[in-house]
This record gives sequence, structure tokens and C-alpha cells, in this order.
Amino acid sequence: MGPPHGMAPQRPQQLQPATLAQRLRALNLADRQDEGYRRPMLRRRYYSEYMDSDEIEHILQMQWRGLHQGSPYLEDYYYQAFVYKYYAKRNRRFFAPETVRELAPTEKMAPDEVAFVKVEGLGRLPFSNIRRPRALLDVAPEDLRKDVTTAEGEQQGGGEAGDAGVPARPLDQEPLLAARIMIEDCMCLLLDVMDIDQIFVAAAGGPVENESPLRTRRALLMEGLAASLRLPETAVVAPPPAGGAPAAAGGEAAGDGVFLRLMSLYKGKRLLARALGVVYPSPEAAAPRHSALVDGDLPALPQRPNLRVVWAALRHLRYLFAGKPGNAEDAAVTAAVATALAEVLRRLHSPDAVADCLAAVLAGDLDGAPLMDTQPDAVLMPLYAPGANAHDTQRPWLADVLTALLQRAAELDLLPATVLEDEATAASAAWRRQLPSLFTLVERHVSALHEAFQAGMAMGEKEAAAEVKALMPIPLVRVLAPHCTPQQAAHLRGRIADLGV
Repeated sequence: MGPPHGMAPQRPQQLQPATLAQRLRALNLADRQDEGYRRPMLRRRYYSEYMDSDEIEHILQMQWRGLHQGSPYLEDYYYQAFVYKYYAKRNRRFFAPETVRELAPTEKMAPDEVAFVKVEGLGRLPFSNIRRPRALLDVAPEDLRKDVTTAEGEQQGGGEAGDAGVPARPLDQEPLLAARIMIEDCMCLLLDVMDIDQIFVAAAGGPVENESPLRTRRALLMEGLAASLRLPETAVVAPPPAGGAPAAAGGEAAGDGVFLRLMSLYKGKRLLARALGVVYPSPEAAAPRHSALVDGDLPALPQRPNLRVVWAALRHLRYLFAGKPGNAEDAAVTAAVATALAEVLRRLHSPDAVADCLAAVLAGDLDGAPLMDTQPDAVLMPLYAPGANAHDTQRPWLADVLTALLQRAAELDLLPATVLEDEATAASAAWRRQLPSLFTLVERHVSALHEAFQAGMAMGEKEAAAEVKALMPIPLVRVLAPHCTPQQAAHLRGRIADLGV
């Protein structure tokens, strides 16, 4: 029986925004500011007097499926990804592809300048082919351009000035274009890896059809990513021989030359952050399953993670984190790399992996001693972001990476007090053998800050001394102290105590 005549139930008024800006504001989307992208606030859930929000969401999904033929993961990906990221993964049951895509090699290496995407009901949508960029302007032939530039150079009195205006190579052979193609190919591999992880997440711990082939394919995709970047297969890379001769056939096949060239680009660092995020699958995707009930095979054995990307990043910590301060986007993507790298180190699966990562750190460019003749400030490690200090936790940087590595080593019982020297395994022995080098780097950094603080106090510059004091890596020293000898730990604590911390 409804309410009496003239007394309608009280419902909150829901205004319908007229403009797009008002609609976005109603969704409480945070705007982009100079300090970086802030997380969007959650919008209000649907309101009803007789139905809860979950029932309304279920009805909306039924309506959507009645109007669309394909999967929401393909046709409504952006909205579903937004809900998955900011709404506690409440759509994880259907936010996954039905099958992993199979892309033929001919589709990747299409020779045409324009490719087409087939969309049902909309015909074909053209888009440019990155491997064959189209010419934006029609210019004169190269021979005519040489004649014109040569004539202008002779009028100016320089015979070689004209050749400076002639491009040295065609557009399809430019290094930046090759880097862009490589980044796109690696992103395609990462998308396939993420699709496989989403299939396991959507199963919610239940059986997955063809589980073993999917996990094998994921491992092969990660191997293909490392091979595309031409990364070495070991954590420590031998330096090139004297004279600059390549270490192996193929020039840069045994080094990190391709990796360093990509890391000089903004999109290259974004690629690294994405790649580090999928080295280990998410906990939901890595959970054991009983898929043998589905395919009749034995349960899939866990694949050993491929750490070649992690080793490459650890070998070039100074290159990644000690660059010149750029704009806010560069600082944000570097912080994303630090966050992803620290998360990977917290999930290292074995003591051997921890020891290999420490070996990669010490074999890389973190030690600034070779640069101190030309760069006196190289005695300091780039532990914090430009303009930040030890109290700034909003921008992760190198200090968080080293702290995560030391914490994971302590969790895996690699502390000297945990395992006796006679009972130490190969991983424990390697860890102990490499720790003095890491202590030397940290002690040199702390001593340099200690001397700068004492000099500032002696000259009466208290503000400068306070800034130096704020740069003291106290959290890193606290995590490193249990790994050191009592004398080393007392030395570090004494340096910090002199600063009044």
C-alpha cells in the first residue's frame, strides 16, 4: 500500500549536470596539478529506497550486455579499468578477457602506411602505422635540395655549409623512431602479460582452463621482453675490454646500451615502471589453483620469475635517480619507477634472488668514486628526489629501493646473527661477502653529510646545517645496522648522534 495522497516519499534531489565540466565535477575527479596526479575521489553510490547499490549495478550490467555483443573487457575497457582501480576491484569477476589474443607476425610488421581496425557496425577505422610513418609535407627531391643548399653555402663562403642542411638518414631510420617502435612492441608484450594475470584474478582462486599453458606463455612473454631490450642474462655484467671493442658479436648484445637509450626517454621510464610491476603476478593471480579438475593435467608448477629487468634497473641506479631535475612529469615517472622497483624487491622469492640483486647494485654505477674528480658531489648517493629530504614520504626514491632490499634480506634470514658462519648457505655467504661494499657507500654518504653539518655550524649557518641534517638517511641506517658488525653499527649511530637526531 502506497503513501497517502499528496505525501510522496522523500528522496534526495539529483541534479542533472548540463555541461561536461559539471559532469566531471559531479564524479569528483581530481584535476591534474603541478605536484602530480592525485587519486580521484570515489563518487557517491546509487541511491534507492527499495534496492541496494549492488542490485542496481547488477541491473545496469544486464542492460549493458543486452546492447553490446562483445566482452566488457574489450568494448568498455576504460570504464571497467577505472572501476577496478578505484573501487576496490569490485568488478574483478568479469574484468578479464575471454581468451588471450593471438596477433600474427604479419599484423605487427604491416608494410602499409595506413592500417585499419575493423569495428562491427562502423566499418573500418584508419590509423597510422608506426613502422611506416607517412610524410607530412611534399618537399623537393634530395638532389635538388643538395644543389640549392650548396649554392647557398658557396654564396656564404663555406663549401661545407650546404651539406649541413641535408638529412643524414631517412625518417624510417631515425633512432628515436626505432626507440618508439621498440617501446610499443614491449608495451604489447606487457598488455598480454596483464591479460593473463587478469584471467587468474577473475577466477578468484577457482579452476582455470589451460592454466599450465597460460603460465608458460606468461614466462615466455617476460623472456621476450628482456630479449627485446637486449638485457644480459646475469646480474653482474663484465666491463667491456680495453680499446672499446664489443664484448660479443652484435655490439651491444652483452651490455645495457639499448636499455640506457630507452631510459633517457620519458616513455622509456614509463615502460620500465610497467615492466617492473608485472615481474611478479599479483597475489590473486599467483594463488595456487586446482585446475587439474578442468584440463585433466597435473597442477601447474610455479614459474621462476625473470629478474633481468630488475637487474638492469639496479645496475643503473645513479643514472635513473641522479639526473638533472626536470618537470613534474619526469619526477613523477621516476618516483613510479622507484615504487615499482621497491615493490619487486619486497617480493623476492629466495635468498639467492636477494643476493643477486645486491650484486647488481654493487656492480652498477651507484659508487660515485670514479666521478669525484670532475663531480665533487658524486660522493653522495641520490637517495632523495630533488628538493626532498628524509622526511618526505610522498615521493619514493633510491632510499626506498635500498631499504626494501635490506628489509627483504632480513625477512629471509640473511642477518649475520640469524645464521652461523659454519651453517651459511651459498646465498648467505654471497650476501655477507658483498655487505662491506654497501656499508662503504652508506658510510661515505653519512660522513660527507656529517662534515657538511659540522662546517655549517662552525660558520654559523644554521639554516644550511638544518637542511643537511634533514638529508641524513636515518631510516636507511636503521635498516642497515642489523646487517653490520657491532663496530660498523656503532660508527653509523655515532655520526647520526652528532647531528642531534
